[in-house]
Amino acid sequence: MSRVGRAPVFFDKAVQVTITPKNEVVVKGAKHTMTVLMRPEIKAKIEDGKVMLTPSSTEPRIRAFHGLYRALIQNAVTGVSKGWTRELELNGVGYRASVSGISWNSLWVTATRSSIKSRKGSRSPSTSKQKS
Repeated sequence: MSRVGRAPVFFDKAVQVTITPKNEVVVKGAKHTMTVLMRPEIKAKIEDGKVMLTPSSTEPRIRAFHGLYRALIQNAVTGVSKGWTRELELNGVGYRASVSGISWNSLWVTATRSSIKSRKGSRSPSTSKQKS
């Protein structure tokens, strides 16, 4: 068994987790719904607010899928309950950054200006850069 796969995925009462006959794990939360389609070699079961995964054999490839699906389900639970944030910490000298409205502006030592606009409804900027 995978060491990652052996750990259960815990979820709270605000998150609904169901397993379909197609071996899909459907995670519904306050933010949205996510689905993880699993291979038939990995089986999931829900008990007492946690999801447990069991592999059908101990082959290396199936053990790898065991850990992968556990991580994907954990990411789905986190995504539908808390959402994702990006934090940026700037240390040092030679650059400056500021947030104005929904865009993030930075000035680097090479005097190159870049602006990143955030997606509608999100607080963190997206990854599209615009140079001015």
